[in-house]
Amino acid sequence: MSTVRAASLQRYPELMTALGCDVQDALMQCGLTLTDLAMGDQYISYQSVLAAMQYPADHCGILDFGLRFAKEQGTDFLGPMRLMARHAATPYEALTDIAAYASFHSSAIRLELTECTDADSVSMHLWVDALEPYPQGAEHAASILLQLFLQSAEPSDYSAINITLPNAAISQDRVYLEHFGVLPTFSAQAVSVTLPHSLSRAPNSEANAHIHHITRRILMDFAATPVTGTIRTLKTLLVQSLPTDQLDLHAAARALGIHPRTLQRRLQSEGTSFEKLRDEARKVLFEKLILKSASLADLAQTLGFSDQSVLSRACKIWFGMTPRLYRQKALRDQRAEGK
Repeated sequence: MSTVRAASLQRYPELMTALGCDVQDALMQCGLTLTDLAMGDQYISYQSVLAAMQYPADHCGILDFGLRFAKEQGTDFLGPMRLMARHAATPYEALTDIAAYASFHSSAIRLELTECTDADSVSMHLWVDALEPYPQGAEHAASILLQLFLQSAEPSDYSAINITLPNAAISQDRVYLEHFGVLPTFSAQAVSVTLPHSLSRAPNSEANAHIHHITRRILMDFAATPVTGTIRTLKTLLVQSLPTDQLDLHAAARALGIHPRTLQRRLQSEGTSFEKLRDEARKVLFEKLILKSASLADLAQTLGFSDQSVLSRACKIWFGMTPRLYRQKALRDQRAEGK
């Protein structure tokens, strides 16, 4: 499972509320909570974030949500990546840096910068696995790439050559023209933004070598050292993945961008293990779902237990009672709170 910084949904609740969408239901459907969004530097499921962006189009009929969301967000949610690009010497240097340190923001994306001197153009391609079912995420990504370029170029000189999107057109031509300045090429292999090569080399009036150096050093340190908050991030991934698939040690390590043995050693150094964290995640999810699951057998399967008897043993260890007794207690507590 690929991950992305929770900051990627910065201002999502505010925009959803303004558009009349049910943000609580949207997040619940995607396996997320407002608490997840509040901790911007933690890593959450990238697929959940894409699903959250898709929800307003599928359930509220807001077909240009990805474009609106990108406009609402700007690029501040990218943190040091945004500052690094903002103060680069040229737009080309900004895009080169973004491509080099994209893993800081997400393990799911790969950026490629391509120069074509014959056509006087430079293109940034964004490759993301399984992006096709989420056109809102694709259009949001294209808009953010364009904004990253614009913030280090003179707006009056700006002229995009082309925008490509992997999805079919879902909004009217005028919506795309107003947002991008050109009509995108649809059903392409990847998200991409193509700009004049000469413009990409133009001096950035806001270039600041000192700030650029500091932010690049932060990202270099991130690439060279363990992921911050491994335990917190892994707990979040486990809770989010249990209802849909069983996240094992190797899949968790891939999501965090490290080797399985490295993950094991890091957890051991912090006095825990993958098995202990998975057990804690099961306990958290059990408390969330005990009053929602139709049967204890279904709940046991959701939590990744081989059968209901294993769930019963785990529940006795967690709470000192059987699942049925815990459910009865939870119902009593719920009624008492409603009085």
